[in-house]
Amino acid sequence: TMVAVTIDGMTCEACATTLEKALKSVQGVASVAVSYEKEEAWIGIPKNTEIPEESILNAISNAGYSGKFLDLTSWELQIEGMSCEGCATLIDSNMKEVPGIKYSSVNYEKKQSLVITEPSVSEEALKDAVQSIGYSVTSIHMKR
Repeated sequence: TMVAVTIDGMTCEACATTLEKALKSVQGVASVAVSYEKEEAWIGIPKNTEIPEESILNAISNAGYSGKFLDLTSWELQIEGMSCEGCATLIDSNMKEVPGIKYSSVNYEKKQSLVITEPSVSEEALKDAVQSIGYSVTSIHMKR
């Protein structure tokens, strides 16, 4: 599971590094990526693990910043028509052009895409991003 937090108070890349270290120390956090430019932190939590929201916000505060969880929706799409990694890269690039998509990862071998969006992004917008460049969506599931 991926969760995203908006971060206030970072002034440079060193701030992002400091915050990343603080978040990695939180029990239940598997991975962390902090973007100074986007003022966001992406936090990976293992499946079937409760999200330690309070601990995450405390770690952010103790590091000298403030944060707020983003309300996001996760989608899993099954995609047909890809013949190589280049196809997956093309689909991924097209997905990232859709307003409201925060994260996209297309896996050629599994023929699937994981997309994390703002709640306003519709199922149709995701399908259109794939189908408009010649691929087919065989199934789509909202995960959260």
